[in-house]
Amino acid sequence: MNQLVDTRTRLVELIKEHQLEFGLKKLPIGKLAERAEISRQSFNRFYSDLKPYSEGQSIAELLADNPDASRSFLAQKDREADQLRNDIDELKKRHAKELEQAVSQHVSSLMNNDILAFEANEMNALLASQSQNIEMLKKKLTGYELKETRLQMTAAESQLARDGVSKSPKNFLVIEPDLEKANNAYKKNQSFDDYEDLKEKAIDESIEAITKLPDPSKIHVVIYMDRFLYPFSEFCESIPANNTKLTVCLRLPVFTQTEVGMVLTKLSRMDSISIHIPHSTSEAITAANRKFKYRDVPQEEFTDADKARTPLITWGFDEVRVFKVK
Repeated sequence: MNQLVDTRTRLVELIKEHQLEFGLKKLPIGKLAERAEISRQSFNRFYSDLKPYSEGQSIAELLADNPDASRSFLAQKDREADQLRNDIDELKKRHAKELEQAVSQHVSSLMNNDILAFEANEMNALLASQSQNIEMLKKKLTGYELKETRLQMTAAESQLARDGVSKSPKNFLVIEPDLEKANNAYKKNQSFDDYEDLKEKAIDESIEAITKLPDPSKIHVVIYMDRFLYPFSEFCESIPANNTKLTVCLRLPVFTQTEVGMVLTKLSRMDSISIHIPHSTSEAITAANRKFKYRDVPQEEFTDADKARTPLITWGFDEVRVFKVK
C-alpha cells in the first residue's frame, strides 16, 4: 500500500512539474507512466483518476492538502498571468508602430507591385520546374525499391536453398498485431492515448496466440523491433526455417525497456528469444519509407521509435542483432 501511495505522489509531482513548465498542455499517459517507471497497465489499473490531470485539467485541487505546494503552484500561475499581461501590452505597442509603418509604406508598396508581379511569375516557373524534378525522383525511388525487393527475395531464396529447409506452417509462423483499429481510432479523434491502448491490446492478442502454441520448449521466437524503417514481410523472408524447431516471427512496435520486459515475461516459457533491430543512417531513406509504407502511423510513434534505446542482451534475450537498412 505504501508503494501505491509513493507512486501516486510521484505521479502528482510529475504532473505538477509539467503544468508549471508547460501550463495546461497535455502530458501523454505513456510518457507519464514511463517517467514514473511504471507500465501503462499499472497506471490504468491503480491511478486512472489522474488521467484528467494528465490531459490538461488543472492540478491545483489536488494540492489542497499541501498548502506550501498549493501556494507555490498558484504563485507560479500568477507570475505566468503577469507575464502574459506584459506580453499583451508589448504586442499592443508593437502593433501600433507596425500599423504606422504600414500606412507610411503603402504608397511605395503600390509602386513596387509591378516588380513583385514579375518576381511572382519567375517563382511560379521555378516551382513548376521543381515539381517536375520531384515527380521524376519519385519514379526513380519506386524503381529502386522494386529492384531492392527483387534482390532481397533472390537472396532469401538462395539462403533457403543453401540451408536445405523449406518453410511450412509446421516450422515457420508469422504473427503480426492487427493495428487497423488503432490507426482508424487515431484518424478519427487524433488521440494518441487511444491509439496506444488499442495497440497494446493488439500486441497482447498476438503474444497470447504464441503462448497457446503446443510444446514451447521447441519454439524459437524472433522479435522484430519495428521502428518503421523496413517492411516486416521482407524481414520475415530473410529469416531461415529450422526443421527441429518452430520459428515464430513476431512484429513488436514497442520502444521502452519496460514494455519489452513485459513481453519477455509473457514469453518466458519459450525455448529461445532473439530480437532484430533495423538501423538506417540515411534520413532520406527513413523519410521515404515512412511516407510511402507507414502513412497511417501517427507521427508520435515515429518520434518514440527514433528515441528508443537499442535493446541489450542483459534485458533477457538469447540473441540481439542490429541490421542496416539498405
